[in-house]
Amino acid sequence: MGKSIKHQLIHAIDSNFKEGQDKHSMKRAGYERQSTIFSFADRKNLIDTAAGFANWLKAQADPPRFLYELRPEHVQGYLSAHAGAWTGATLKLRASHLRKLEALARATYPNSKISFTEGVAVPAAASAPCRTVQVSEADYMRLLDYADQSRSGAKYAPFLSGSCGLRVSECAKLKGSDISIQADGTATVRVVDSKGKRSRVITLNNKDTVSRLAEICRERGEGRVCPVQSDSLNTYLRRAFHALGMTEYTAHKTRVTMPCESWRHNTTMTLADSRV
Repeated sequence: MGKSIKHQLIHAIDSNFKEGQDKHSMKRAGYERQSTIFSFADRKNLIDTAAGFANWLKAQADPPRFLYELRPEHVQGYLSAHAGAWTGATLKLRASHLRKLEALARATYPNSKISFTEGVAVPAAASAPCRTVQVSEADYMRLLDYADQSRSGAKYAPFLSGSCGLRVSECAKLKGSDISIQADGTATVRVVDSKGKRSRVITLNNKDTVSRLAEICRERGEGRVCPVQSDSLNTYLRRAFHALGMTEYTAHKTRVTMPCESWRHNTTMTLADSRV
């Protein structure tokens, strides 16, 4: 087994990752679906859960070093420790990921007696947390001014969130080729395979917004508008908030939203997919 619980779990994930394979045909051929990963999205989600679980274990007294030393009480303690911060849906999802990780570990280390999710109950969320805190319009304008002076690849994220209502993950994926400036003075932004594998097209008619999108297209070409990863975008926003003295947003425990161009329709869109 690997050097740490985290590396052992990631090794189990990668050992059972079947890139480009059809899960239905492989199941007919005898592969057990529960111990196989077919998509990059599933792989990433499992790695995120494995890393979070391993980091929590590392902070506990006398943490286990090997997968066969893991017990249901470790998993139960991990879920219970986060019941006050996570929603019920997140708790159920993490528990599902941990059951999948157990199956992957058993398939990877068949000679080890690995059992750490049997009898684990998903705890109830302590409360329904406030999902968002909204940046004031005045603070948003200050953030845009700050970004305009920045040389970071993430500098367009606040504008894209406020003008198009994009999530951080969507800002990181957006390409210049996804933006179209129309002859009638409007613009469309195509968001592909976003949360829940859903896609959408956003139509914008604000003159200043369309002009700025055209400027971005000229600068970035058809490549990525924000050529950094989602985590780097969140880090950029944290630094921007701190630099501007807006600590009330970085101290918030859930999500932060920017005032969006669709405020005319009384809506806001999520900027950060995770805690900022």
